[in-house]
Amino acid sequence: MADTNDNGWDDLADATGDSDADADPDNDGVSNSIETNHSTNPQVADTDGDGLNDGLEINSGGTYSPLNADTDGDGTGDYDQYYGITPSTDSGTSDPADDASNTADASTDTDPEQIDSDSDGLPDVLEQQLQQSGEFSSSYLDYDSDDDGLHDGLEYQLGTNPDSSDTDGDGLDDAT
Repeated sequence: MADTNDNGWDDLADATGDSDADADPDNDGVSNSIETNHSTNPQVADTDGDGLNDGLEINSGGTYSPLNADTDGDGTGDYDQYYGITPSTDSGTSDPADDASNTADASTDTDPEQIDSDSDGLPDVLEQQLQQSGEFSSSYLDYDSDDDGLHDGLEYQLGTNPDSSDTDGDGLDDAT
């Protein structure tokens, strides 16, 4: 990103007032200074729009790029690879935005134009697969299905259950 006034911060950070090196205005887990070093947008949690936030991609050790939705160029997007999703090959009945079938979108009220209708960090197609497998039944349209303060995508990454606010039964919410 450009730094036309040579103050060490890109022009976007100057314009939005988010030039504090330690701030994380998009809540993607990386500070403005790290975003600047990686040429990502500190105002957008997912600069390349692939469904994985910049923090996850920056901290992946080069496996995923926050600037390329298909880092290895193999035709399977980074979010599909991260979540182990095999893209649909249903000859036109699949929605290219989220790779869930349009029938599934209609039956679940998900947005066929979005990868992740509830913005919980789990692509709709993954939530659909996890529900069908019986692994869990988190809502396609609920950011935090069990209301414990951890969004469903984070619970999936941490190995906690997005259907239970106290996965380990210790009497404390998963968020504590």
